[in-house]
Amino acid sequence: MTDQQLIKSTIDRLNITGKALAKTIGITLTRMNSYTAGKCNIPPDVWRGILDYEARIYERQQEVNRAASQMGAPAAETPKRRGRPRSSIK
Repeated sequence: MTDQQLIKSTIDRLNITGKALAKTIGITLTRMNSYTAGKCNIPPDVWRGILDYEARIYERQQEVNRAASQMGAPAAETPKRRGRPRSSIK
């Protein structure tokens, strides 16, 4: 999977726009667009920002599930956290 395909699938999986993700991780929309268009390689610090954001979302979902179970409601099924394969980070 190319960086372009991986970032697009990550944006889809996070259910966020490229603009919102760019703002969240502190890069410009122009830079995000160049990554999603495959015009340049995505640096490790950008991947780290994306993975950190995904981890925060995952932790928040866990908190919501715990609160729901304490209230007697069935917890939503949480998808397994996936990230960029470590072997491709240099």
